[in-house]
Amino acid sequence: MKKVYLEPQWKLPAISRYLLSYPPVGYEFVAKENALVAATEAAARHDIAYMLYDLMGKVVPINLGKAWLDQFAKPPKDAVLTWAIVHPVFRREPWIIELTHELPHFLVGHEPQFERYKSVLLRLLKSDYCRRIICCDAIAREALLSRLGTSCLEDKIEEVEKAVRSQEFTKNYSNDKVRLLFVNSVNIKTDAHFFTKGGPILVEAFSRLSGRYRDLELVIRSALPPGMKAKCKETRGITLVEQPLPAGEFERLWQSADIFVLPTHVTPSAIFIEAMSYELPVVTTNVWANPGIVQDGRAGLLIDDPVTAEFAEGAVIHFEHPGWRQAIRRVNEGMVEQLVDKLRILIENPELRRQMGRAGRWEVEHGKFSMHRRNEKLKRILDEVTS
Repeated sequence: MKKVYLEPQWKLPAISRYLLSYPPVGYEFVAKENALVAATEAAARHDIAYMLYDLMGKVVPINLGKAWLDQFAKPPKDAVLTWAIVHPVFRREPWIIELTHELPHFLVGHEPQFERYKSVLLRLLKSDYCRRIICCDAIAREALLSRLGTSCLEDKIEEVEKAVRSQEFTKNYSNDKVRLLFVNSVNIKTDAHFFTKGGPILVEAFSRLSGRYRDLELVIRSALPPGMKAKCKETRGITLVEQPLPAGEFERLWQSADIFVLPTHVTPSAIFIEAMSYELPVVTTNVWANPGIVQDGRAGLLIDDPVTAEFAEGAVIHFEHPGWRQAIRRVNEGMVEQLVDKLRILIENPELRRQMGRAGRWEVEHGKFSMHRRNEKLKRILDEVTS
């Protein structure tokens, strides 16, 4: 049994915990519990942590700096490899880096600092110690190479899709009502977070649909800015879940839904795959990696997002552009109309909902997002770099 050291950038993302619970055959992933990891886990529950992060990031390359400090935190002696989540490794030892989202500049910190420290990042990624670069999608590869301005790393890059565990349940369908589910973080109350996930677009679309369909419900599991909270409470059929739920209650929330809808301006970590595991058709945007996760017409339906397109440059999206936060706060009428149309198709066609839900669940249990398929790829990669 070969031991691999799992090193997070700050806190350990939920999707990466599967490496601890469901490792490839012949490997064991271990993560050290230290004071800094515990502190970041606790701080992530409070908005002040994100505000301080943004403030410090304007002065220093905060993520690259954290990676530099990690060279003094030695991995377990019997580990044959370090698996670094969204950060390079300065230690002189073999390591693999996994990129979990669409922001290559996040390896350094805030986007304005990327060009200044790109040479440091490139030197680390080119080194013989960096054995592989794991991207979750082809567009992640394209974005990374575009930002680094080089193709010399292509041989190191591997595409490995994210995966979640299969759900052991039988989907019960209701013909009495249709419940929409929107899932976002309840720990992050910063205004930008709810707007980034397209919350206001969904609330506006639902307010138009609720007058047409009397048995339509929307459950919003998210922290909300004050103005949006008031609008939701005024709209019939919306239920707000603003506090963390015990695992059992959260699972029942997933199982009781009929459609998962997230008109997001970004590609979330793994929430679409999670929804598919609960046999839910997904309605979202065609932004970045979303079409590669939710196949339009098979596992769900997609709408166009001209807001994000305005800030896109090929595979790179500039989320830190000065106009980004203002743009996502404006409810785009075209997106609302598209969302209403796509939701009406699924609301009025229960058999199509079930067909798409089963297709998505199959992908999680047997297809490209299955744990088995992911571990096959990971085992091949790990065998190659540790042989």
